[in-house]
Amino acid sequence: TVTGVQTCALPIYPADAPSDLTALVARLRRRSGLLAKADIRGAGVTGASLSSNLTGGLSFTATNLNLKLADTRTPLIRTVINVVTALPRLIQNPGAQVGSWLGQLTGGTAGQTKTGSWVDDLEAQPLDVIDLSADLGNGGVTLKTARVQSSALRIDARGGLRFAPQLTNSTLNIPVSIALSRKIAEKAVLLDASTPADAAYAPLPEFLTIKGTLGNPSPATDKLALAAMGAKTLGRAAAEIGRAHV
Repeated sequence: TVTGVQTCALPIYPADAPSDLTALVARLRRRSGLLAKADIRGAGVTGASLSSNLTGGLSFTATNLNLKLADTRTPLIRTVINVVTALPRLIQNPGAQVGSWLGQLTGGTAGQTKTGSWVDDLEAQPLDVIDLSADLGNGGVTLKTARVQSSALRIDARGGLRFAPQLTNSTLNIPVSIALSRKIAEKAVLLDASTPADAAYAPLPEFLTIKGTLGNPSPATDKLALAAMGAKTLGRAAAEIGRAHV
């Protein structure tokens, strides 16, 4: 039960929160520099009571994680990473159903099978930072900042969730922005000409929103954005081949 104002070393999770989320927090506490603060008012541990009563905010920053992508178990983060590692196939076939691809990755093959592409370089770099701040109230959680980062990948999210009576059924609407390190973006032929020369990361076009529920996140992709990304990639590759033969 959450009552009064609480400032704590770890975020506060209701009793029916997904077990792997609690496990992630325990791992972060053991392995990283962790700074977290919660200012939460309300009562109850179910989604229904939280929807009616919970207000406040929380912030959470973990650094020096050294967390392998393949070891990521929190459904929200894992879903986004799985989409990123499937990106070469998504670009080639934007209209395809991604469920089977993501299911294979979620089943534990991510990071274990080499692809021979830039994805291998991305998966070789562990996550270093998780940074989150959010407002709670009006029946849900609104993200103020949400970032997951490695030296190869930067993921930013916004939006939030609406509480359901069963907390794991709380609905998600989280647009996601993805950026690759400059080196990997160049290798993937995804480096846009507008990217500043001194930028450490190259942002990709917006193409991903996480829908579904807290217990079962589902990726929704913008097929037109993926098709445009694929067309630009082919154009850049053709231009590079042309320059190589000049």
